[in-house]
Amino acid sequence: MSACVFLSKQQSVDVDLTHWAHYAITEGPATVTLKIPPGHRTFKTSLPEPYNGSHERLILEAQYDYGGQGSYDLAEFMIQANFIRLNQPIDAQSLDANGLDGALRLVFTEPVNGIHSPPPTLEQVGVRKWLYYDNLADVTFGSTHEIYCTLIDPQTVLFLSGWYGDKIGKDAKWLDSRRRLLKNVRDNASIN
Repeated sequence: MSACVFLSKQQSVDVDLTHWAHYAITEGPATVTLKIPPGHRTFKTSLPEPYNGSHERLILEAQYDYGGQGSYDLAEFMIQANFIRLNQPIDAQSLDANGLDGALRLVFTEPVNGIHSPPPTLEQVGVRKWLYYDNLADVTFGSTHEIYCTLIDPQTVLFLSGWYGDKIGKDAKWLDSRRRLLKNVRDNASIN
């Protein structure tokens, strides 16, 4: 009989934004630029992915808080960014939480927020409106998560999510530090 040991651990993450890696991804006429902390790993070798008949396109994955270099241990914290193609265009000027949540619900054919999670809220960050899903009370694929969404054009949403493993969920300081990282990624995203 073999045993599997998960050695995921909290890593030191550089919070100095001037050291963060920049990723620019074009979608139609828009270019989305994301900054993320260095020192991450990913198992996705061909990002950004194409749509391939799907409504979703993974554009970035960054895993932190895992075992040693070259480890396949589960990451305790992961940032993912996707483009989501809506079924119908939305007017950005009249965007509200219910409208964007409803449009995403139609795409995914189920609610984005978890059954035990509060309703999504709309947050203003600079000139951009972000829909926020706090799914920290629900477990999906063995992790809790939170999501920030914003329109990049009338029919495309940038979907920025942070995934938190079991160990990080039991350590309030660790969880809070990673939630702040995700917010910094959101706050420093640019869409042109």
